[in-house]
Amino acid sequence: MATLTSQAIGEGDFVERAADPIDLAILGRFTANNRELQVEVLKLFADHLPIPLDLLGESASAADWRYATHTIKGAARAVGASALAAVAAEAETASVADRGRHTRRIRAEAEAALAFVHRFSAPAAG
Repeated sequence: MATLTSQAIGEGDFVERAADPIDLAILGRFTANNRELQVEVLKLFADHLPIPLDLLGESASAADWRYATHTIKGAARAVGASALAAVAAEAETASVADRGRHTRRIRAEAEAALAFVHRFSAPAAG
C-alpha cells in the first residue's frame, strides 16, 4: 500500500498524493523499464506541461479551460502522474467560480510531479 502525503494548498484545501507523484511502474510499462527512455519521456513531460498550465485561470475561456485540463490529464496519465491526472479530470467540468480552487490543486500536483522529474532525471552522484 502506497504511503500518502497531504499538502495544504489554500484556505482549508489540501491535496493527498502517494509519496512519489509519478508511479514508475506505470511509466515502466510504456518504456520497457528503460531508464534512459524514462528520463527522455519525463523531460518532454516537464518541458511541455507549462503550456497548458499557463492557460488555467478564472479568466480562461471555456474552450481554453477544457483544453488545458484535458491536456494535463492525458499527459499526466501517460507518465504515471495519477494524482495530477485525477485533479485535472475533476477540473475539466468545473464552474468558473470553482476554477481558482482547481487551479491551485492542479498547480500543486504539477509542482510535485515536476520536482520528481528533476530528481529522477538528475545524473547519479559518484
